[in-house]
Amino acid sequence: MRRAPVECQTSDIDFVVTWVDGSDPAWLERRAAHAGENSVDEPQDFRYRDWGLLRYWFRAVEANAPWVRKVHLVTCGQTPDWLDVTCPKLNLVNHTDYMPKEYLPTFSSNSIELGMHRIEGLSERFVYFNDDTYVGSKAQPEDFFRNGLPVDLAALNVFCFDESDSTQLCTVRDTGVINKHFKLKEAIAAQRGKWLSPKAGRYLARTLVLLACPKFPGFVIHHCAQPFLKSTFEELWQQERELLDETCSKRFRSVNDVNIWLPKEWQLAQGAFVPACAADYRSYFVGDVECARAAAQAVRTRRFKHLCVNDSMHLSDADFATASSLVRGAFEEVYDRPSSFEREA
Repeated sequence: MRRAPVECQTSDIDFVVTWVDGSDPAWLERRAAHAGENSVDEPQDFRYRDWGLLRYWFRAVEANAPWVRKVHLVTCGQTPDWLDVTCPKLNLVNHTDYMPKEYLPTFSSNSIELGMHRIEGLSERFVYFNDDTYVGSKAQPEDFFRNGLPVDLAALNVFCFDESDSTQLCTVRDTGVINKHFKLKEAIAAQRGKWLSPKAGRYLARTLVLLACPKFPGFVIHHCAQPFLKSTFEELWQQERELLDETCSKRFRSVNDVNIWLPKEWQLAQGAFVPACAADYRSYFVGDVECARAAAQAVRTRRFKHLCVNDSMHLSDADFATASSLVRGAFEEVYDRPSSFEREA
């Protein structure tokens, strides 16, 4: 039986979620045809493994954030067979609908994400989700936007990583762009109450120490749902078109890219945010079965508003089936009723 949409206060906040079926033979053939076009980074299969959780993403949205105005599901033309494409709250978006032809086909999340502001009908205030990030408990619009601004965690950070970590290497370039346009001490002084909010919890001490840096050293990043202003992307493209075009022109992710954290950091440096509570965030990078059990328990407790259950290069193929089954079972326990985004059985 399909659950009817819940009546509640209206909202002009949209959700955007990206998804790919990494087992689709046609998609795999297209990806293989372009492999090797990047000189720096090659495709990594774990980035495309499907845990079979997308339907629970939609169920969690309807259970925990029924006020959302529209959900934009971004794919390369793939459609889950259980999805009701006639659902009034759903906008099914193909890469070809909003990405320039010269960027296609793409297998790079950086390219897909940095152009999201071009999605037709997208609201000024939207929340971006990877398909492994969830609304983990009951949430209100004010948990994502307050006074028209994104609710976000502002905290300074220093990264320690190796050259194989392409995501954090992109972060270095992101922060370089921020330092090109903003001065650390001026940004903090202008929004001191926000940057030094006690809501940052354990991250506050780190920020206080790093205030001695001459420039932004980096930012604390949670791989969770991220609220954005569409106008932030438009401003970034005006200011850094050549750099963004360089990233979006690549078929695959590269260590030389900028990524979706750049517009987040831009908003923080501008002071265009309201402080978030660090305790609302929890991310699991599932590298083994024990971590999968912990993530499954977090799903069941519904303690965190922002929850991430992320695949990891350290999760072996042998453990993948067990780990994904554990997490999927927890979602099925909590979100056992079909949502209005699903076809009638």
